[in-house]
Amino acid sequence: MVEGGRQPGVGGVTIVALGGGQQVIAVLVAVVVATGAGAEHLEVLRILIEAGADLDIRNQQGQSALMRATITGQGDAAVLLLEAGADSRLVDSDHKTARDLAKLSDHPEILELLEQYRSR
Repeated sequence: MVEGGRQPGVGGVTIVALGGGQQVIAVLVAVVVATGAGAEHLEVLRILIEAGADLDIRNQQGQSALMRATITGQGDAAVLLLEAGADSRLVDSDHKTARDLAKLSDHPEILELLEQYRSR
C-alpha cells in the first residue's frame, strides 16, 4: 500500500492509506482487532500487517492488539499477530502480559498458543 493510495476492498470496505503513515495503520490494527474476528476482519488485519503496521502500539490501558485479541478470545487474530512478530512479552498498565490476560479471560486455547510462540 502506498501512502495516499488505495488497497483493494475487503468485505465491501476500501482501505485507504492516509497521510499519517504508520500511526494510522497501527490504529487501524487496533480497531480491526477490537471490532471482531470475522473473515473480513482477519483479511483486513492481514492487509494492515503487510502494509507494515506497528503491531505493538498500545491503547490507553497499555494493551496491544495481541492483548485485545487475547482478552476477546480471537485466536485467529492472535495467530496472525504472533506470526507477524507481535511481542507477547509486553505488559499493560496493570503489569499484565497477553499470557496473564489469557488466564484471566479464561481462554485456555489462546494461552496454549502463547506458550507455543514463547518457546520459539
